[in-house]
Amino acid sequence: MSSPYDTDVGTVHASLAEIQSNVSYMRRKQAGIPISDAARTSLKKVLDEFDSLLYDLRTEARNLEDKLGMHPDEPPNDPDIRNPDPRVTLGFLRDWPRETLQMLDVVVRELERLAAGDRATGSAYLLVAESAVNMLNAHKDVLEAVDRIEALLQENASRP
Repeated sequence: MSSPYDTDVGTVHASLAEIQSNVSYMRRKQAGIPISDAARTSLKKVLDEFDSLLYDLRTEARNLEDKLGMHPDEPPNDPDIRNPDPRVTLGFLRDWPRETLQMLDVVVRELERLAAGDRATGSAYLLVAESAVNMLNAHKDVLEAVDRIEALLQENASRP
């Protein structure tokens, strides 16, 4: 059964997968790049934060599907959800990543600063900065999908 939310919920899932892919890529590649222990520790901390965050966001995206009635013949992902309003979950999807994205920005800026004085650190900066841009673009796609879902919910609510 098709839902008017299929495309946008699919965008949310694909965007979260893109963010996870970049986190995994940075985790694999950073081990072989010469950076200071402090920078490596900061990067590892933000990657760990993203892993935890993405687990929660993927769970919320699946719960959103239930709240939007996308799987009427299946049991809910989380039968203990007390608030069936999809706007609550949309708010989580919109707001939760901000702090972790800010942490990533701090790491990128620190690596940029270090790269200015150390050519070897330049490769680490490029790796992290490129992945950060990919992640920001994926986050932007999530925000746009959330906005479209909210608009559709509003439109449906205003119909008699």
